[in-house]
Amino acid sequence: MNEIWNIAIDRAVNNNVPRVRSILESYPYINDARKKLRQGKTEVIKDISKYVELTMESVKRNGGNAYFATDAKEVREIVDKIVGDNQRIVMGKSMVAYECGVRDHLIERGKDVWETDLGEFLIQLSNEPPSHIIAPAIHMTKEQASKVVRKVNPNSKAESHEEIAVEARKFLREKFINAQVGITGANAIAADTGSVLLIENEGNIRMTTILPEKHIAIAGVEKILPT
Repeated sequence: MNEIWNIAIDRAVNNNVPRVRSILESYPYINDARKKLRQGKTEVIKDISKYVELTMESVKRNGGNAYFATDAKEVREIVDKIVGDNQRIVMGKSMVAYECGVRDHLIERGKDVWETDLGEFLIQLSNEPPSHIIAPAIHMTKEQASKVVRKVNPNSKAESHEEIAVEARKFLREKFINAQVGITGANAIAADTGSVLLIENEGNIRMTTILPEKHIAIAGVEKILPT
């Protein structure tokens, strides 16, 4: 297993790191944005209670419901309350939701729950924990992923990255269309407006937040920014 992990991680690092460096060099404004983001988070940390309260007020002003949970158990209880009798749930990648055991809890309650981020989808099918905070399936080679997707399509002949993604898309399309609840994390939350910022590169977040009647964003207070 360690040998396979090494192969998968070496491939990922050798492909991705040079691309990231190239993008950062080509678009220097990204580093400027990063500095502003850090300044905003530092401001929030200095008076976290104030900003938590302000954020919750802003969400309510927008017609949403805001909850403050102190532990994983409370998170699951709040999610239960919102989900109610709804059965069909899709999830965008959320490390906080994972750490709080939300998906497993909902499945134990008999809900039909599916991760829609490709990496998390593969992790769910293989019944493994994520191995990286932003690349949950970084330890999985495309050869392994090819076998994993056969769990939802035994006739799959997918071998390339693109073909594996197509198999996932085919399966998840119906889940998106019929979902009653969408659960995501948050890349940032604006305290002044209650806006939740989500950044994606697969299209699954847009589907998870817009198609279901209910959207639940689960995030830590460290995601709050003044504006």
